[in-house]
Amino acid sequence: MSQEPQTAVIDLMISLLSTTLGVQTSVLSPGSEELTDIDYSLRKSIFTGHDARELFSEIMEKAEEKYIYSITDHFFSHYILMPLPEKNHSGCLLVGPYMTEEANEFLYNRVISRNRLTLETLPVLKQYYQNLSIVDPARITAALNHIAVFLYEDHHDLTIRYMTEDWNEQYSGWNYVPDPEHAFSIHVTEKRYAAENEFLNAVMRGDQVLAVRRFETFLDFRIAPRYKDPIRDSKNLIIVLNTLLRKAAEKAVVHPVYLDEISHHYAVQIEASTSRRQLENLRIEMVRKYCLLVKNQSLKNYPPLIRDLLNHINLNLSSDLSLKSLSQMFSVNASYLSSLFRREMDMTLTDYVNGRRIDTALKLLNTTDIQIQDIAYYVGIEDVNYFTRIFKKKIGVSAHRVQKIDPPCIGRTCSGGIRHETAKRIHLPAGAHPRCNQGQMEAHHPVAAE
Repeated sequence: MSQEPQTAVIDLMISLLSTTLGVQTSVLSPGSEELTDIDYSLRKSIFTGHDARELFSEIMEKAEEKYIYSITDHFFSHYILMPLPEKNHSGCLLVGPYMTEEANEFLYNRVISRNRLTLETLPVLKQYYQNLSIVDPARITAALNHIAVFLYEDHHDLTIRYMTEDWNEQYSGWNYVPDPEHAFSIHVTEKRYAAENEFLNAVMRGDQVLAVRRFETFLDFRIAPRYKDPIRDSKNLIIVLNTLLRKAAEKAVVHPVYLDEISHHYAVQIEASTSRRQLENLRIEMVRKYCLLVKNQSLKNYPPLIRDLLNHINLNLSSDLSLKSLSQMFSVNASYLSSLFRREMDMTLTDYVNGRRIDTALKLLNTTDIQIQDIAYYVGIEDVNYFTRIFKKKIGVSAHRVQKIDPPCIGRTCSGGIRHETAKRIHLPAGAHPRCNQGQMEAHHPVAAE
């Protein structure tokens, strides 16, 4: 095709993309001055001595003709690049930046963390995202393939290559939709699986901070969409996350009862979500809650007998949990069981059983109107006088006082992240309130009802 008609077609496409989609579109060459502000001067505003020109010049030089490049930068905004015939003379068609979904607080946190920015840059970031249109990239690539009909005599649908800002290929395919079974290059697949394993290992250790950090790294790897409905696609990915988290907690030797409870809880939450923002918030909550469950319920470091014993105690507090009864149940000598438990747990069996019973009773006193004698019976202590005596010894105040007054955290969010509106008020010692003390409450109920 001659130069003049080719230029006319490109000019028409630039006009259409700019006006119909509201996306910045231009023909540029490596080193063009216009590249300096192609990102609306974002990099120039937050990085001293840096702008977008060097980055995009390098990308343009690496790009090959007859390919369309879908580029995701370190700010999770997107560009589409198509080298023109004889690109050394004619340059590249560059569309963007644009977004595929609305920016939110989760995105801002990821961007700040990934680029090691300070919170002072948040207003600049918000202004940047407000300038960007939300676009379905398939509409852009379809338009560019129509241009290719006029640009190349031997035209066929151009291959789309999905790249990061660092020019790492994420996946490539024909006709805009990559085959999900062969989407990733071997190198990127290996990196993605390594990131996934690092994330799950952090969950297995119950390390919330590290697990969230590793999860955000894992999210940097683009997963090829399998459904046209983005909500359904996001739900399916989080269902997979729920399974991965459950298996990680299982490897940490958490009892199946707790795993089934938390897994079912989040399966319901996932399906009840109606927006991608809800789902994004939910997945971080899931990571934190599974880590908390592992931290409180993992028995990985205990011998098998102690694991079975602890699980039986925690799941059967109202039963006879005397040393005699437990030694008969597990077919071991009572003296041996007592000394083994003390060595492994650094406390007596009786102290552990009473502690678990009092923790559960404290929760019931704060969240229900059940009478004290009934609570004592429910947690396996038939003598209410003995119950009130050991309750006050462990908690520091009497059970009657706990039942009469509401906790000081009512109406606000405690350190455990749970907002109390109906719990009873009591000025308990530090950490005594079960919902403030996540270790006490969620040790027995990993998914607490609000």
